[in-house]
Amino acid sequence: TTKDVIFSVQEMTFSIKRENATIKMWTLTEFVENADGTPKSMRVTQSMGSEPTETHFEFTKDGVKLTTITKNSRQTTMIPTPQGEWLTPSRVEAFILKSIKEGKKEFSYATISPTSGTTIVTESRTQIASGEGTFGDKTVKTYTYDVKNSAAPTIPIRETINEFGDLVNQRMETGAFTIVTTKTTKEKA
Repeated sequence: TTKDVIFSVQEMTFSIKRENATIKMWTLTEFVENADGTPKSMRVTQSMGSEPTETHFEFTKDGVKLTTITKNSRQTTMIPTPQGEWLTPSRVEAFILKSIKEGKKEFSYATISPTSGTTIVTESRTQIASGEGTFGDKTVKTYTYDVKNSAAPTIPIRETINEFGDLVNQRMETGAFTIVTTKTTKEKA
């Protein structure tokens, strides 16, 4: 992050082991926006046990330049800019923090993400608990929400965030398996 550009980066890695075989899957996402909240680009790189695929979205005045890169090919096309109002990642974080400070128990927002492409996704949050958590040597307020995401409306998500908007933990019940994300350090991971 610089004073003019904000980078939001997320990496997820899964390993599934069955007998002597292990399948590794990973996703790396990046969203780049201007300090005023206008989008510049977003990228997702995924490997589902095979060669990685990278999808890059560049926001231009003429639309979104979509480039897909695989081991053997590179394809570029123009697609329409998402229509309607939606928030970039830094604006989502600011909106969540504002909602917490205002004491809102329920709130919703629209956004896009590299994994969903240019499809606008609505997230609705309902607070089900609040409390405190200790992280390092600090005690901070925490808020637990049931989250509904329009891109995956049948997947229950429960998230706890701290008073600064940082994800503490998340639990998603996908049906086939449960994904649990927990805030930690590289050393503890």
